[in-house]
Amino acid sequence: MQSELVPTLTEGSGKPLTKACVCGNKMSGADSHSVCIYCLGLEHAKAALASPTTCEHCARFSNKTHRRRLTKQAKLFAADPAMGVTDPPLPELAGVSRGLGALPGTSWGSEVDLTEDSQPLELTQPDAVGASLLAEPDDAGGGHSESGEDSISLGSDEEEEDDSYSPRTASPMVVGGACASSSSPAVSVDLHEACKRAAARLDIEWPEPPAVATTSRYEGKRLTKVKASTSLLLPAFPECLEEATRSWSKPLSAKTPVQGGSALDWAGMEEKGFSHLPPVEPLLASHLHPMQKSAMTSASPTLPSKADSFQSSLTDKGYKAMATTVKALNASSLLLAYQAELEVDMSTSPTPTLWDELCLVTDLCLCLHRSAVQASGRAMALMVAQERARWLNLSSLSLREKTQLLDVPVDPKGLFGPAYSIMLQRWEEKKREGEALRLCLPRRAPFPSNAPGQVFAQPRAPPPAFRIPKRQPQPAHGAGRGQTKPPDHGGAWGRKPPVPAAPPGRANKGVFKAPQTAWRSLFSGLSSRPDKEREGQPSRELGGAAAVSSGHIQDLLDKGKAFSTVKVYLAAISACHIGFGDKTAGQHPLVCRFMKGACRLRPVSRNLTAPWDLSTVLDALSRPPFEPLQQVELKTLSFKTALLLALASAKRVSDIHALSVSPACMQFLRGNSKGFIKAESCLFDSASSYRPIELLAFHSPPFSSREQERLNALCPVRALHVYVDRTAGFRKSEQLFVSCATSHLGKPLSKQCLSHWIVEAIAMAYNSVGLEPPIGLRAHSTRGMATSWALFQGVSVEEICAAASWATPHTFTGFYRLDVTAPNLSHTVLSVGSVNCVCLICRAHIAVPKRGNVERHFRTVHKTYETDFPPKSELRKRKVKELKTLLSGQQAFFTQPTSKARAAAEASFRVSHTIITHKKSFQDGEIMKEAFVAAADSLFRDFKNKSEILSSIKALQLSRATVTRRCEAMAGDLTQQLRKDIMDCECFSLQLDESTDVSDTAQLCIFIRMVFADMTTKEELLTLLPMKEHTRGQDIFQSFKNFIEKTQLPVCKLVSITTDGAPAMVGRANGFVAKCREEDAFPDFLNYHCIIHQQALCAKMLNMKEIMDVTTKIACSIRARSLQRRLFRAHLENTDCDHSELLLHTDVRWLSRGKFLQRFRELLPEIKEFLLVAKHVEYNQLNDNQWLLDLAFLTDLTNMLNELNVELQGKDKTVVNMISSVNAFKRKLQHLSSKLQHHNFTSFPNLSSELETQQTAHVQCDSARYAQELDSCLSEFNRRFQDFALLEPVATFMCYPFQENVEVESLASKIATLFHLNSSEVEDEILTLQTDIQLKSRAHGELWNLLTEEKYPNTRKCAMSLTAFFGSTYLCESAFSHMKIIKSKYRSTMTDGHLEACLRLATSSYCPDYTSLADSIQCRHVVPYQCSVVDLLCFLQGLLEKGKAFSTIKVYLAAISACHVGFGDRPAGQHPLVCRFMKGARCKLPVSRPLVPLWDLSVVLDALSHHPFEPLEAVWMKFVSLKVVLLLALTTAKRVSDLQALSIRPSCLQFAPGISKVCLRPNPVFVPKVVESTYRCLTVELSAFHPPPFSSAEEQRLNTLCPVRALHVYVSRSAAFRKGDQLFVSWATPHRGKPLSRQRLSHWIVEAISLAYDCRGLQPPLGLKAHSTRGMATSWALFRGVSVRDICAAAGWATPHTFVRFYRLDVSGPSVSQAVLETISPDSE
Repeated sequence: MQSELVPTLTEGSGKPLTKACVCGNKMSGADSHSVCIYCLGLEHAKAALASPTTCEHCARFSNKTHRRRLTKQAKLFAADPAMGVTDPPLPELAGVSRGLGALPGTSWGSEVDLTEDSQPLELTQPDAVGASLLAEPDDAGGGHSESGEDSISLGSDEEEEDDSYSPRTASPMVVGGACASSSSPAVSVDLHEACKRAAARLDIEWPEPPAVATTSRYEGKRLTKVKASTSLLLPAFPECLEEATRSWSKPLSAKTPVQGGSALDWAGMEEKGFSHLPPVEPLLASHLHPMQKSAMTSASPTLPSKADSFQSSLTDKGYKAMATTVKALNASSLLLAYQAELEVDMSTSPTPTLWDELCLVTDLCLCLHRSAVQASGRAMALMVAQERARWLNLSSLSLREKTQLLDVPVDPKGLFGPAYSIMLQRWEEKKREGEALRLCLPRRAPFPSNAPGQVFAQPRAPPPAFRIPKRQPQPAHGAGRGQTKPPDHGGAWGRKPPVPAAPPGRANKGVFKAPQTAWRSLFSGLSSRPDKEREGQPSRELGGAAAVSSGHIQDLLDKGKAFSTVKVYLAAISACHIGFGDKTAGQHPLVCRFMKGACRLRPVSRNLTAPWDLSTVLDALSRPPFEPLQQVELKTLSFKTALLLALASAKRVSDIHALSVSPACMQFLRGNSKGFIKAESCLFDSASSYRPIELLAFHSPPFSSREQERLNALCPVRALHVYVDRTAGFRKSEQLFVSCATSHLGKPLSKQCLSHWIVEAIAMAYNSVGLEPPIGLRAHSTRGMATSWALFQGVSVEEICAAASWATPHTFTGFYRLDVTAPNLSHTVLSVGSVNCVCLICRAHIAVPKRGNVERHFRTVHKTYETDFPPKSELRKRKVKELKTLLSGQQAFFTQPTSKARAAAEASFRVSHTIITHKKSFQDGEIMKEAFVAAADSLFRDFKNKSEILSSIKALQLSRATVTRRCEAMAGDLTQQLRKDIMDCECFSLQLDESTDVSDTAQLCIFIRMVFADMTTKEELLTLLPMKEHTRGQDIFQSFKNFIEKTQLPVCKLVSITTDGAPAMVGRANGFVAKCREEDAFPDFLNYHCIIHQQALCAKMLNMKEIMDVTTKIACSIRARSLQRRLFRAHLENTDCDHSELLLHTDVRWLSRGKFLQRFRELLPEIKEFLLVAKHVEYNQLNDNQWLLDLAFLTDLTNMLNELNVELQGKDKTVVNMISSVNAFKRKLQHLSSKLQHHNFTSFPNLSSELETQQTAHVQCDSARYAQELDSCLSEFNRRFQDFALLEPVATFMCYPFQENVEVESLASKIATLFHLNSSEVEDEILTLQTDIQLKSRAHGELWNLLTEEKYPNTRKCAMSLTAFFGSTYLCESAFSHMKIIKSKYRSTMTDGHLEACLRLATSSYCPDYTSLADSIQCRHVVPYQCSVVDLLCFLQGLLEKGKAFSTIKVYLAAISACHVGFGDRPAGQHPLVCRFMKGARCKLPVSRPLVPLWDLSVVLDALSHHPFEPLEAVWMKFVSLKVVLLLALTTAKRVSDLQALSIRPSCLQFAPGISKVCLRPNPVFVPKVVESTYRCLTVELSAFHPPPFSSAEEQRLNTLCPVRALHVYVSRSAAFRKGDQLFVSWATPHRGKPLSRQRLSHWIVEAISLAYDCRGLQPPLGLKAHSTRGMATSWALFRGVSVRDICAAAGWATPHTFVRFYRLDVSGPSVSQAVLETISPDSE
């Protein structure tokens, strides 16, 4: 290896400016050293500075150069980790650059020797800067530069400094006193090489090296080639990325703690600024923000605006996160330094202790680095949120909307990431709203058109310039002073003065928090005007101020504020303004005229109909959960009191908020018959506000009926009295309404929270009755609702205005009066003209119904009527009655349904109910109707009205669809009755069981038993919940919880749950009961295992396996084969046996064992004879006497168990009755065991009979063994029913509480334990009850119904709960038996909803309300194509009330009009009344369509080109089908029906050679939707998209989107199983190869889009529809330049109007297919 330096650059003299060292670094050509300063080392630099003569090469340079060289070396060796220096940080050097002294230790250059075989590495960056610095001569002749601090040679200041780790192989020269060189081994300090070794050890993939730049000819041939700068990349450490991005999912609200962050604090970090952001100086803050609190206060200064304060908080959080990073690095640095020392010790004297310590330090360093990475990632996320906040401050979004956008996940591709599409959609909506508003605004020349509101990323518009109105013309000569000619004003509203613009510098400060602040912010711009501008304008001061006020209001108007809001602003300003002369600010002429124009521009539109139903709310307030007031939650009591007070007083929320409970403000009269309440001290609008609110008791006790007691629940005096009493214990203010929340308990309530209480009370009332609350509820609506109903009930307007504090009646009639009895739309249309008077004689109508008009008509038209029919004569009375009857008959013919139609509808419901209760199929209704007709022909043969009877029977609607609808309606009616009873009951219990139907769907059956106040009970099917997947405890609980949330079931009334004891139900951790107990909404309840199940389990413990095995084997051998079964039947017939069949045994059925053994023993002689004749396998047990005795004993015992089982079954079985039956059976077992021990077999008929038969055989009966079996059965009963041991004494007491010798204390303790009551209170009630003589005399009747709630609350609750307990799951088991019959194998496709409806009708004790159900449907039997306009409008009104869209109603009307005979010369759809109805329906249901795409086409197409949709030849057939149908839908823009009609016939599907093109045609018999279209059934021609050969990988990827290729692969792969000519066939196994329906094809398209989103890791949009592909494809085609004509031809639209109005989307190319598929191509980006 050559040691001389290689010159790299020369000047004209031939002297090189730079040269390369052996280590690869560049050095100055004037430097005569053989190596660079890196190789010379730090010791050489110190020696040269101390004594320059020691080195002849260093003697040429100045002391300044030596000092810079030493400083550079000191920095290098102390800070560069790639240098491998072990020296500690450098202290200050004396005499060198700030007095630096000698450095202790050795340098890197003096420790590492240069090897002869070390190769120089090329520099990573050219030293162009250093080379340029060498151009200036040094004082010693070298190239020295004062500013060249980037050089590393001795001839310049320093070499170029790179802050990054520059990879190099160090080959330094060891220099002693002189410049001598020697060889030594090389040490590698290359960072990238070390990282490569680390990545290989940790299995981390190394990034590909950057591409090498091509050589340019400008570099020449002879000169040394300088390597271009290349950036070597390190691999990403996976855990580092994971920890750094932990808080990126929610950058604003992420609560991810930094692991170990609390242990990183060090002493004095607060003083050094590593604890929190340095606070602003209070005095400076007070100077910059004068409105800030005083500097002497303890509160820290804050920025004035919310936006600035929010960004300040983000900055503080980011600062703290970075401080955490520094704290982690501080601890890591300390441990790394300690690690270096340990490594030195390990190199000298390694020990296991040192090795363990070294490993521990390494692990701690890794933990600290993780903390640093987490904190840095959190800081980065906060910086992103802060940058988002800066941009969002340019919009007018609310704080809530901004917070949602700030908290979206961080996306490196864009600042807002996933929220961009949402923001774009919002921007489009705002844009459309602005365009629509500008079209509605009148033309105004003086004002620029501003957008009504601001949207995302839209800067605030600058305020318009303020213009003083032009000076009025001078008066004419001779005119009086001050008289001016009125100007000719133009403007926005015609002949109004022009509204001046706003002054410069004025900005809207937001909603005024106080009038003073409003006034200050409004006129803040006036003070900034120059004095010269205000000079000479005294006459304009009045008009200018009014112009400023009007300009501010104009800004509010431009921002889209309502007129009422503008009025509030003006009222706030006028309240504190000094006024203009003798007029207030709001009464200035310009302001008044401006407000008139604003009223015309923003007309006040108010809803004339009631926004919510008062009767529904009041009915709900009188029932649970709002009653009883003493027991309901305090929150519910507060809601009810606030709502009743608002309705009863008709006051504003602010007035109700100001009410006080002080003695001077609230007074109740004796008996709470009246209450007075008023505010403590507040500002009032009128004198009427000073008067207190007087409230009278509503139906106060005593009550004469139950209805009065219910109405008393709506008494505001009662509710107010209870509320004050219950809040007295924690009230912290004299304000009436205080908070009931835990965090603010007892504190005064704000007006906003009080408004929320009223709205929440109305919504809660709707939910409690099972209705959806109306949208847009407001607390202020109670004023209009209360006063309107008061007027309707006869209260005068004056009294209403006095109660509501309105000064004039105009306020009530103009803004608050509602039409509380408004008819529906169809009735309004049909009643047009019916308000006129009709003459009974000539049927003429009188336009204005006045007495004079009627008399005039009578005198002029019917002159002779007075003489023909004298007044008060019988002839006149008969004539008037006849005319009235004739008119009423004509009107009734058009408006009233006939009685026959109503009777037919009611009969249809009754017959349908009979069909369903007998668990018959829906289509059996047609059979019953046919049977009715056949029977009527014979039964009514001699009846005169036989034809009418037959016509009535034939009019009976019993088709399959009709019976189905009747089933749904009746089930809904029963459900409503059940909900009402649940709300009225005192408590209820549930029983649950799960079984599988015939279609393998798990059905969870839930029954409910309700107990009412009169101690009556009802048992009903609550619901049937299908379990589509798992049936674990958590799955059952989740389904039940969803049902509770959907139906608002009051689980607070639950007292017990009974299950079958399965692990999924009663598991300790994840069982259904355990999950219910964990839920806070569930109260403390009891749970029991079904008594019948436990009895059946006890029966299985009998030790009779030998008996059952033999008998079962014999029965199966006879019944298994059909021949043997027939022979056995014939044998039984020949022997005249009482039975004709041998039963089989199954363990599933409870009574099977006993019945099977009884039948087997009765047929035992015939069985022996048959087995002997048929020569079956011999069973010796049949001849064994002991075995026969065992059989007889087991038969008797199982019969006893069956009797017990049957006794436990049945409805309305209380747990008390069932426990009594079990106890009786246990006593019976004890008695039978005792009898057996005494050889008494009288209670065992089969055993006695067998013993009599075997008397001759002298067989001894083993009665002791039988007694032991009975004892074991008894012990099993005792073990399983020990859960009821605590309940048994309580049940005994409840059955007869007057029994003597009752341990009251023990009983009270058990009752308190079971029902979570107070033991002492229960004990007192028991003692009182037992000594009550009156109750004891009536103990034979309904005792617990006589107990009052006030005197015996606990014992009455105990009795109700005990009555509600379910003892078994018999009802569920019975329901499953019904389910097996209803949903049989012949009706396996029955839906879950119909199954529940049929099961409810079959098991319910409710009776449907046939009359109301018949009234609710269309009772009139009309011919559809000949119906009257009344029938048509009623039908359309029904569609409107069902919530159908306007487009759906139009389709219905078009279908009717197409087949209707019409009205005169007009079709049905063009009748005037129908047209008016449709106009009204359109106004009520405006048509709105989305203008932005619902899904992203680029995301879908990108997913279609990757797995799992590729490669097409190998992927699953499902993915091939989904991809082909979606590509065809996008590239053809056809309807789903058109795609479904495509065929693979040779005449309909043709591929061009090379698969470059395909032609598609629909089936010739296909009829499209639009028959008259010009483009009907045209040939669809598709060209290949980027066909092979491919010039790049991108073209190959784009070819995966080719529809021709995908279609060819699909046809080829589906040919093997195709069963028809239709193009698209099913791939699923049950219907594989069969043609696809349109609904399934639509499902394929939607599933393909959803699957594409899932493959990209995105959430599919909601509401996807297959029809959206037409709008998506055609909109992108238009965007890429395809003409509208070509688009309409491809999509099959007759006119462009259809595309522009209904399908065009706002998307951001030249056939349709090419334009769609190039959406993700590079050219489109």
